[in-house]
Amino acid sequence: MKTLFLIRHSEAKGFPRSLTQKGIELAKQSGSWLKAILPKKFISLVSPIQRAVQTADIISQKTLQPFRNEALLSIKTSPEKITSYLGSFPNNCILAISHQPLLFLVCRKLSRKTFFFPNASICELTLSPGESLWKIKRTFTPLSSLTLK
Repeated sequence: MKTLFLIRHSEAKGFPRSLTQKGIELAKQSGSWLKAILPKKFISLVSPIQRAVQTADIISQKTLQPFRNEALLSIKTSPEKITSYLGSFPNNCILAISHQPLLFLVCRKLSRKTFFFPNASICELTLSPGESLWKIKRTFTPLSSLTLK
């Protein structure tokens, strides 16, 4: 079985867009969630855009594995290129941090289902042997204590 974790970068503001304090908190929660469920072996890929790299740096503190910059995960890539690229990996588990609306489109293309990807959210998709349609196994959307105040 193949597993793909599609992850949206966390909340960012300014130019170049950097993570806000809330964004840092959300990314930490996503990293903790991933740490609890990830297998021992996985590949971590990230868009080279600053807000995605900052999110990856925080998540990698929890997962203890660095992310590799991958230009194909940037904003202007087509969902078709991304799905083809991610499907080419022989590994059974891939984490990919990217942007909206690209993640929405990739998720819909792979599974024919929709997930809207709030900041720092994660959609776990699985592909069983012999199948062509990925299934959304579970999703995670962190909550900020800053929004509760």
